[in-house]
Amino acid sequence: MSLLSILDLRVVFSANGWKVHALDSVSFDLEEGGRLALVGETGCGKSVIGLAIPGLLPTTARVSGRILWKGRDLLQLQQKDLVRCRGRSIGLMPQNSAQSLNPLVRIGRQIEEVFRVHFPWLHGKGKGMVHGLLDRWGFDDPPLASRRYSHQLSGGMRQRVLLAICEAMEPELVIADEPTKGLDPLLRADAVENMEAMVVRPGRAMLLITHDLPVAGMLADQIAVMYAGQIVEQGRAADVLGKPVHPYTAGIAASLPEQGLHSIPGVAPSMITLPAGCRFRDRCSRSDEDCSYPPPLVSAGEDHLVRCFHPLG
Repeated sequence: MSLLSILDLRVVFSANGWKVHALDSVSFDLEEGGRLALVGETGCGKSVIGLAIPGLLPTTARVSGRILWKGRDLLQLQQKDLVRCRGRSIGLMPQNSAQSLNPLVRIGRQIEEVFRVHFPWLHGKGKGMVHGLLDRWGFDDPPLASRRYSHQLSGGMRQRVLLAICEAMEPELVIADEPTKGLDPLLRADAVENMEAMVVRPGRAMLLITHDLPVAGMLADQIAVMYAGQIVEQGRAADVLGKPVHPYTAGIAASLPEQGLHSIPGVAPSMITLPAGCRFRDRCSRSDEDCSYPPPLVSAGEDHLVRCFHPLG
């Protein structure tokens, strides 16, 4: 049995008479010990998945499909039961560090709160464990850092505090949304190493949400590429990054600095007025009349899926 199974997940936001189709029929499995990266441009729906799993989407969201955690549908749980899953079972490291940390509470106390709530038997040891976590995540003076407020830290420092909080919870599933955002190359490498150590323990799994393809390649064993609310390619990380079969995947790989910074022409479609057929067709050099119909997600080889009528050879 998969640790996490997403089945036909659809999310629509409604406000002021408008409907934003954030996710359309998204499905994937994450096994115990698995590491899956969701990659794609800003606004493609990656973070919506990360918030939908622990039930943190706003009330304006209409969610359908199934989110199975160890066989239990999280969408059918009472709020009190869903809250129990958060933290210890499912840990979310959100993208916006400035809004995720309490500006009125010192950093050390926010991390220590994890031990008070989830590990009460560690009473009296929390402060030392906080300092150890801050040291692991690259703070030169952990006691000093623990006494600071979030506004006294840089964006990269706040990001590392969120990583420390997530590690402190010891969740079975780590949902990490842009965990290396705002980090310089050295700290980015340290963060990748620490995250690797965090999820390598038995029974752990990770859902990585990122637009950083090199980080996805280092941390994930599977990659799902998203475009306009859909998964357009999914497979082993080495295959997706090394031999992409969807034109969009090839396009974002070519946009990397080491590949010459070749940008994809055009812009992603509006999630309010999505085009008929293939959602990438207006930006794709391979599109033709076939692409006026919605392409299904089909096999492109062993453990490799693609949503395209004209995949790359």
